[in-house]
Amino acid sequence: MVDYKKFLNLGLDAASVASKNRAEIAKVFDELNAQLHEATHGRVQISRSAVGSATILNAISAMEARTSPYSAQRSYALIAASSDNPPATIEIARWEMDSAGYPCTLGVEGEKWICLDVDALEQSLALMLQQPTVGAAIGRLMKGKGGD
Repeated sequence: MVDYKKFLNLGLDAASVASKNRAEIAKVFDELNAQLHEATHGRVQISRSAVGSATILNAISAMEARTSPYSAQRSYALIAASSDNPPATIEIARWEMDSAGYPCTLGVEGEKWICLDVDALEQSLALMLQQPTVGAAIGRLMKGKGGD
């Protein structure tokens, strides 16, 4: 007979690891935004938004998705948003995240980085910030100019 309790415990353990991974990823984005806030004097932040829904409200709602384990892969746009009222938004990258948190994938300007852990995620976000289109987008938002 199959030992379902054993498999349930494996599932519970996997859920715990996934929750920790998603919290770790959220902390990385929090740190990214803390430093971005300082560098842009509070003018720009980056958030994850459901693909096709590039509004600040959807971007904020998407941040909550890190706690929802119901889909195997989540696809988002990374949105740079100004602090203006209403905020201007520009899609700067694509983001996919497994329900376990890792692997996650960051894509920008034809580049795609697969992140298997927090170190790879931090490095990928650093590479993203160095891209000319990302720099141009953040620069436009800092000057009060929205997306194209």
